Amino acid sequence: MARCVFCENELSAATKPEHILLNALGGRKTTRNAICSDCNNRFGGTVDDILAQQAAVVRNMLRLKSGTGNAPPMLRNLQAGQERININSDGQPVRLGQPFDIVRDASGKVLAVKGVETTSAEDMRRLIPHLAAMLNLSEEKVREIIAASPATFISKRPDEIKHELRFGGEAMRSVTKSCLVLIAAALGSELVRTPVFAEARDFVLNGAEKFLQSRVGFDSRALPIEQAVRAKFDPFFNLIYVQSDANGRVIGHFTLLNAVAWQIVLAEAGGPPNLKLVLVSNPEDNAVWSDDASQISDVDMAWLETPQRSNAASLQRIEAIVAHHVKVEGAKAIDHIINQVRRRYAKDDEAIPPEQHDAFEHELADRLARHALALPYERELSPEEVAALAQPKSTQS
Repeated sequence: MARCVFCENELSAATKPEHILLNALGGRKTTRNAICSDCNNRFGGTVDDILAQQAAVVRNMLRLKSGTGNAPPMLRNLQAGQERININSDGQPVRLGQPFDIVRDASGKVLAVKGVETTSAEDMRRLIPHLAAMLNLSEEKVREIIAASPATFISKRPDEIKHELRFGGEAMRSVTKSCLVLIAAALGSELVRTPVFAEARDFVLNGAEKFLQSRVGFDSRALPIEQAVRAKFDPFFNLIYVQSDANGRVIGHFTLLNAVAWQIVLAEAGGPPNLKLVLVSNPEDNAVWSDDASQISDVDMAWLETPQRSNAASLQRIEAIVAHHVKVEGAKAIDHIINQVRRRYAKDDEAIPPEQHDAFEHELADRLARHALALPYERELSPEEVAALAQPKSTQS
């Protein structure tokens, strides 16, 4: 019976499926013919998690779901100007800190709650039980107080957000593992267990600075076949590409979201000759992926042998992702503002009354101009709007 690539455990139909490309990166293809369940769990909580965390910012920016359809990760505790914010999985920024001020007497007793801030009616409904508990009042009484209080609608783009992107290090153990698992899935785990791949296996298991420095290379170049892969899959594709020469020198090339890439010398000689294995995926549509090597043109072995590191080229690839993010999210933000303003003047698909056209256009122009300049837009809510904000969900129309 086949054994795990990394230990002596036998593999069977009960073995936990291993994602060849991490689930967190949108991987769908799995195999039970490479890694046992124990090693799967071990790597999942260590090196695989490190690689997933390194990709978290880009996944959030591009709204990339996991291979099993889970939402992209939330980004926590980011600096945005003078504020700290979280960015939810849907891209919604949320300011950190308590969303209200508490007024206490000398003994610490809560006298009042002031300056309540919420992002939506649903957010207000979640806050009301907490406010009621602090004030020792019923939720109904808190709703009455809110309905009778002045309120201001404030809309403002977050200030510039600081992101730190770091790739490499211990995550290279996960990248190397993916290449070895791709080989095992195609040719069997016993091949990868041979001495030819011993150093690569040891690097995955234990890490080794020597292997990292001599056998792993950061590669900032665009793939020679990049345009063809982009056309078939996605501008931000993931690609695991393994190839060998006639002497069995085996090289893996791992491209992550077409933002960063690495070359790994998996075997210096003696591996299966003239090998070509591929796993490519579209992270924006996880159902689109392929392990059919015939769909991907060959990459010259001499090119694979010579990775190059260029800060300018790396920055250009990251800038392409940022530009895409700004374009898509900017369009969404503008659509949201238009719909938000329109709902103040007409219901659903009804036409805006002619007598309201000037007011609608003026408010919309003001909102969009302030959004473009990252200036706050403020508007006092009407008593009817405040009352609706305080209503429980069951009474919302």
